[in-house]
Formats: sequence, C-alpha cells, structure tokens
Amino acid sequence: MSQSGAKKFKKGEILFTENDTVSSLLFIQSGRVKYFLSRGKGLDIQIMNAPFVTGEIALYSTSRYPYSAIALSEVSAFEIPIESAKQTLDGASQFFKTLTKGLTEQLKVVINELKSFKIEQDQTPCPPELIPRLFGGVFHTIKHTGKLMSDQSLEVDWTVMKKYTHRIFNLAQDKVEAVNNLLVKFGHAELKIEKIEEDQETIEQLTKIYYKNYKVLESFFEFYQFYFFKSGKQDILKYEEPIFNILRGLVTLSTSVVPDRSGMVKLDLNQLLDHLKNNYQLAVSASHWQVLENKGLFSKRAQGADGKFYISFHLDDFQKTFLAWRFLREINKWNILGAINPKEPEFPPQAPSPSPTASISEIHCPECKALINHQQKFCGECGFKLSEKVAA
Repeated sequence: MSQSGAKKFKKGEILFTENDTVSSLLFIQSGRVKYFLSRGKGLDIQIMNAPFVTGEIALYSTSRYPYSAIALSEVSAFEIPIESAKQTLDGASQFFKTLTKGLTEQLKVVINELKSFKIEQDQTPCPPELIPRLFGGVFHTIKHTGKLMSDQSLEVDWTVMKKYTHRIFNLAQDKVEAVNNLLVKFGHAELKIEKIEEDQETIEQLTKIYYKNYKVLESFFEFYQFYFFKSGKQDILKYEEPIFNILRGLVTLSTSVVPDRSGMVKLDLNQLLDHLKNNYQLAVSASHWQVLENKGLFSKRAQGADGKFYISFHLDDFQKTFLAWRFLREINKWNILGAINPKEPEFPPQAPSPSPTASISEIHCPECKALINHQQKFCGECGFKLSEKVAA
C-alpha cells in the first residue's frame, strides 16, 4: 500500500473505543498509542510504539475491543478489513496458521488478566463494571429475604443483607450501604436506626430497612447492563446535565397526560420550552434534540391544527431513561465525593429564573420551534426557510 493511503490520527484523537466491534486491523506505521479503560479519568493499560498491529484478536472470532486507544502523537496507520486479513491468513501454511491462532488466544488471556488487575487497583467507589452486580445483588437480596409488611413494604434485616450480599454476590458492605442510602434519597426506602448498648456505651446502629419500591433497582440495572454490554449503544449511559433536564421536563409535564394506545404523549412545545427556561435556566437549541436522537430518544415536533406547536414522544422510553439517569447522576456524585448523603435532597431548590428582556438571538423557528438567531436564512433543525421578518 502506498503512503498516500495511510489514515492519519492527530494527537489526542481516539482510534477506537472499548466494546466497539473490531471490523478491521490497524497497522500502525508511525507514532505512539495508549491503550486505556474508560473509567473516571481513565485507567492506563499499555503504551505502544510503532510499528505494530492492533485488532488481531478478531482474526479467529467475532470480537470487540477490550480497551480504548488514543494517539499520544501524530499517528499514521493503514486499515485492513478483517475479512481481507482472514483470506490472506487462509492461504498461509498450516504451521503459520496454528502459530498465529495460539498467539492470539494467549493474547486474549493476557489482556483479560491485565484488565482485571487494573480494575482491582481502581479506587473509584462504583466503577462501571460493578454497577450491574451491585444493584442487581441488592435487588435480589431484597426480593429473597424481605418480609412483607401490612403497608405492602418489604422489611429486610440489615445483618441479613450484609451477609447475603457478601456471600452470594461478593459485595462490600460500604457499597451496599451506599445503594440503600440512594434509595432513601429517592424516597423508596426508610432506615430504622436503634440505640444499642455495647461495651457499656449506647450507640446508634442501623437494624432494619423498609423498602417501598425496590423494583426501581431492577429497572435500572437491567437498563444499564443492556446498553453497557451492547456494542455501539453506550452513548445513552453518558450523563449530560442539559439533556437530563430536558428529560426531566418532558417526564414532569407528562404526569397528567394520558398516552394514546401506542404509548405516545403530546405536549405543548411552547409550554415545555418555558418550563425548561424558567425552572432549569435552559434555552433549548437544535443541538439538544440532536443529542437526544443520538442517544436513541426520538421525538416529533410539528404544528397542530390549532396553530400551536407540539412535541410527541414515546413516554415509556423517556421514563425508563430518566430513571436510569437519576441513578447515574447520583453514582457520578458518589464517585466524586466518595459517599451518598441520604439526607441531601435529590434536586435542591433553585432560585427563580430572572425575566430578561427578550433577545433578538432567542427567537424560534415558526415551523419546529428550534432556537435560531437573526442571521439564519434557514432553520438548522428542520430546514424551514425563514422569512425576512423572522430572520431580520
């Protein structure tokens, strides 16, 4: 292959992402590449200097990248489709094929052991790999050890929970306690603290937990593990505050709306935009809707027969994602602060938004109500041609 066919990566550019399907070999001709795990600030695995080949783990089976790769300098590489590489390998001698397969299988084992070692050294309170096991373990412990009370809540003895989660799911007590604190914060559980005499001292100790709605744990960990282990679908697990607030606004305003038989709800778009601006100080633009669609959350914005603009969406999908993001939001704070405070309100009260004079840059497209500015001739969201009166 000629040098002109090389693919260039700038310093800091991602070559591939963990869990993406390997579709080609990358023959790195020049530069330095770092393999890392996307955990918090990142866990470094290895630094590779050219020349070398990456993606070879997919030569004998359908595989995904076990880590991400980033260019530490300008990188020049050739991309070779896996199928082409397999055809070339099929034409080699039996000895060479056996040797290559053996080395590739050994490489997979080494990579998995290296990943496990790095993850064990990670001091993050709740790393991504732990989330399904932690929240799933607490859920199943409640389900199998809980005692149904007269108010339909489930009572679980804290000592039983500690033993069960440790012996069956190998979970640390502090992490199990943090999940329970999170449920208390969400209003789905209550802690019973009793005074106990110990060594001639009176101490307060957690004895029982009462769960009003423990099934939110099941909804969360099933949602999380589905997208976490599915190649190309992890973007929906990336928490973003503006998008979270849009989801929150959509779900909040839908509480009094009855979905149609297909599960769709329709909201007044102007009412939604005012709600987001007044409550979350968020001016929605076309890029926000695009981010939602990139995460798999689709909505339709159109003008009704009454001349008003409406937004329609599948309520169940948005509710499930909003619930998952509530958990992810608190897990992010947990990883930063090191603990979950059950007494802290989930959404601290905000100061009311001031009422600024309408700005010429805060006008909306008359077709889809996306935010536009006076210099645009066409709406960037729907392509509507803006009249001189609107654009001027």
